[in-house]
Amino acid sequence: MPTDWSVVTWMQRWRQQSTLWRAPSSGQEHFYLETNNCCVIPLENDEFTIYSSTQAPAKHQKYVAHVLGVPAHKVVSKTKRLGGGFGGKETRSIFLHCAVAVPAHALRRPVKLSLDRDEDMQMTGQRHAFMCRYKVGHTSEGRITALDYKLYNNAGNSWDLSAAIMDRCLLHCDNVYKVDNMRVAGRLCRTNQASNTAFRGFGGPQMTVEQVARAVGRPVHEVRELNMYQEGDVTHFKQVLEVFRAPTCWKEVKASSQYEERMKQARVATNSNGVLQGYLDDRGHSVVESSALLCQMPQFDPRPAL
Repeated sequence: MPTDWSVVTWMQRWRQQSTLWRAPSSGQEHFYLETNNCCVIPLENDEFTIYSSTQAPAKHQKYVAHVLGVPAHKVVSKTKRLGGGFGGKETRSIFLHCAVAVPAHALRRPVKLSLDRDEDMQMTGQRHAFMCRYKVGHTSEGRITALDYKLYNNAGNSWDLSAAIMDRCLLHCDNVYKVDNMRVAGRLCRTNQASNTAFRGFGGPQMTVEQVARAVGRPVHEVRELNMYQEGDVTHFKQVLEVFRAPTCWKEVKASSQYEERMKQARVATNSNGVLQGYLDDRGHSVVESSALLCQMPQFDPRPAL
């Protein structure tokens, strides 16, 4: 991570090719087909069996045992299958199980709870909405020389996984691009909305490279190639990229998809007003890379695929 001085210096040096952007990213409902539901069955000797639709059975065991005041080994948590989860059933279903466990314990009778769709959407939170304010310095050919990110996420009304999600965003904000001078800061914003939570695929923003490509007037895939990490490069959090797959994957995908030829066909099909003619499958093509699982680390890899 460079010092503040180095980032400011590079921003001043490339002030003729630097731009300040504001990029909002809205939340998103998980909309799993099966809503949150659970059944708690009391057994003898203060033992309980939980049947639940959850991605984290161990967490439910821990918190139900805590609420009931019994040792964790007396709570058996079972999940046979899920009707979808996508991160939305990792933590946000815990309070439902605890609420069901209390009457099951008091009445010594099985208790089941299943949310309908509107209740589930109102209570369980969504993908975090993000606001990114960033300034990028670049050369006239599109090479990114400095990047200053300020990230804000809508955490909702509780902590939940907001800090972990921000950590992932701070580690992924470089995606697969090398930036020698980079500063990134994140803040969690507490709001009066339902607590937001994990959702598949957060991190790895693409907007910076696309904006730079527009600013310098070059095709975005050329700017991606120009800035892409290479084997042995070091990230902004000091990870050395070993067995780095991105350049190889990029070349193979472009070749196997005949990307260049398809782009030529798309340009031919475009009239003077910029409107593409012909069939729907001729309306445009794009190739985008992601940082997840494109490198292997023998000891530490902060980029697991979610």
